[in-house]
Amino acid sequence: MLSGLRERRALCAVARELIQGQGEYDLSRKTLSAQPGVSEHRVERVFLCDHDLRLSIADSELYSHFKHLEYSYRLHRQPAKALLYHACWIAYEAQVMGRFPLHKLVPGEALIFSASAETSRRYLRSLANYNDYLTNLMKMLVSPKLAGVLELYKWMAGDFSLQEKNRSLDALQGYVSLVESVSSLLELESESRPSREELAQWLISEFSAADPYESTLAVGL
Repeated sequence: MLSGLRERRALCAVARELIQGQGEYDLSRKTLSAQPGVSEHRVERVFLCDHDLRLSIADSELYSHFKHLEYSYRLHRQPAKALLYHACWIAYEAQVMGRFPLHKLVPGEALIFSASAETSRRYLRSLANYNDYLTNLMKMLVSPKLAGVLELYKWMAGDFSLQEKNRSLDALQGYVSLVESVSSLLELESESRPSREELAQWLISEFSAADPYESTLAVGL
């Protein structure tokens, strides 16, 4: 028997696979409960309504983003490189791997208040943790008077259009352009940016594409 948190995460992992690569969100508790190894009783016990399910998926996505950002900073030990690496990962995961974008999971505040109080609190706490980590890294680089940089960074990474949406080095120029855009936003010096060769290695490694959320979820359904 899984603990409540681990069961929620396990079910969210299944749900995230179901919406992967989809253009619009179209998932209900009924659809999730129809999957092999998932029962209607379990789904209804964990998610009180369809809004709970959707916001819980968003919460799990935020956890993945938070853990990847932590990993990025441990890997590079430089806030600039960590933020650039993380931005590239976001673009790669969305456009190459088909990860459903956060802004489509939570298109407005109405969804937050339509879910249960516990799910809403969990999501808002995860959002605050992720934003705080981003902000703390940015404070090491950006002038405090540069308003709106946090949301601009997230928008830029999440909505940047890669011309070549594949895993090969043919796609490198798109990441070069993304790095240049984020670097301009954060006012990064040239020495803080990856070289083209380093960026190519990032792409080859798929920006550490193994999902840090899934790696903490060594459970079965």
